[in-house]
Amino acid sequence: MKKIKFSLFSIIISLISIVLITWLNYDLVQTYNFTDGKGRALFGIFESTYLIYKYMIGVIILVAIGTSVIGAIKRDNSISIYISFLLVTISILLIFLRLWKYFV
Repeated sequence: MKKIKFSLFSIIISLISIVLITWLNYDLVQTYNFTDGKGRALFGIFESTYLIYKYMIGVIILVAIGTSVIGAIKRDNSISIYISFLLVTISILLIFLRLWKYFV
């Protein structure tokens, strides 16, 4: 039986979370572009409805952190561990940044 590569699993989960965050921000941009002036002024209230999705993605990122730490403890391939930690860090940064403002 093959040994499970936790760092590879963490890389896959991190990539999935990056794609989900990007899709969520793209959806926010599309919604912002189709609103009128009053809606744009109060768009922060509408943006807060997307927080539940960000929390769900945050849970996915926590799983990725856990699997990359397990991979580091189990001494997986060192390059894949560094890549998984890098992708997890990028995922965490993307969760807290408001990327949709840069798409507008």
